[in-house]
Amino acid sequence: MTLFGVLWFITVSWAFLKKDIKYMFALTLLYMTFQCDNVINIGGLSAGPQIVTSFAFIVKTLYDARIRYHRKYRLPVFSALLLVAIAAASCMVNEIFDEKVLFLIQLLLYVLCFICILICAGQLEEEVIYRTVRCITVFLLAMGIIQIITTMNLLPFKTILPFRSLLQTLFYNDTGGAGYIFFYSSRYSRIASLFQEPSYFSVFLAGAFYYFLSHISRWGENIILMCFMILELLLTTSSTGYGAFLIMGILFILANDKVKVSWKIAILTAALLGFLFMYVGFYDLLDSVIFSKLESGSGRTRTRMNHTAIAAYESSKLWGVGYKNVRGSSIVYSLLGEMGIYGMAAYIIFNAVILWPVIVHKRKGRQLSEQNMGCRFAVASAIVCQVLACPDLDLCSYWFWVYVSAAYIKTLVPMSAVKTEMRGSGRIEWRRMRRT
Repeated sequence: MTLFGVLWFITVSWAFLKKDIKYMFALTLLYMTFQCDNVINIGGLSAGPQIVTSFAFIVKTLYDARIRYHRKYRLPVFSALLLVAIAAASCMVNEIFDEKVLFLIQLLLYVLCFICILICAGQLEEEVIYRTVRCITVFLLAMGIIQIITTMNLLPFKTILPFRSLLQTLFYNDTGGAGYIFFYSSRYSRIASLFQEPSYFSVFLAGAFYYFLSHISRWGENIILMCFMILELLLTTSSTGYGAFLIMGILFILANDKVKVSWKIAILTAALLGFLFMYVGFYDLLDSVIFSKLESGSGRTRTRMNHTAIAAYESSKLWGVGYKNVRGSSIVYSLLGEMGIYGMAAYIIFNAVILWPVIVHKRKGRQLSEQNMGCRFAVASAIVCQVLACPDLDLCSYWFWVYVSAAYIKTLVPMSAVKTEMRGSGRIEWRRMRRT
């Protein structure tokens, strides 16, 4: 176990022993963002805090939480399990199950944690969820500033204290086993906070911005926070983040009936002026990350990846060549190549179940709260990023927002119905009392 692993164990053990599930929920969300850390590293086999904390939440739920499974939860549970089942089936069909079993276990843990948060959502108050997400956002923004100052060597930290070594121990102890870690570059000028790549951080930032933007009644307390999100999103220089931010901005304005027409006009005008400012003042930046992207080395690499994924899809249109056996530059290319039509359909169904309340929110009795609407926009932002250039189904910043959406699902199911419905009507109830 790494030194970070020891700290992880202490904090998670403390939360595990707490009766209230909110502490374990908060740490589960927090550790989903520690993408450059390993809790365990034995003989080259490592496990990040996303996996082990999700597992801890599952155990915590089964151990002492009061679980109420309502029949209206069946659709999200079924769609989540279907995603794992198709991934496993694609590996079995292509006879690579043993090779990909660790990837399948990771996906399964994410799905089971999503289900556990879903059925424990009645114990989580909306204000607690909101404050948890806000604190994590502030923390990641602060870490983004610290990271870029450190990796650009802007301050003489080495002469003051072993600052880089301290950061490496606490936040960047993965020395490359899980992929390239920017923190070990001699000079790195892009913000990535605690994520392996700036584009992965942009997935979180785009989602967080529209999560807080949806809290219209709290714009006053979040305006400075949202400005910092925009600033750090720009400093990621991620075309993925830029594209998702623009697309979601248009969708947000069109879909949100709580925003007055005057505000919609003002927001669109500000966005247009912001783009013109970037185009005139920072054209070279826009050209490098957007306009000339396809002609760059990165663009050519992505094109080759897509051709490989398309070839894999053509060889097996229904099942693909197996989960994690090929990788495109977009989740669409990856899923079609890995799991074929079945995998793509499972992904669409799972996300459609999460986003459907936004589409039907005007129906009688289905009016969503600002928080609930915000988390759906955050998930949609993550999906857009995946479609643009984040091809991994197990992307931690995507599952962060999926977990948050599971916590809000309770507002779609009248909790009075959960309490009064009899076992014979379709409810299954388990009660596990704390062991003495």
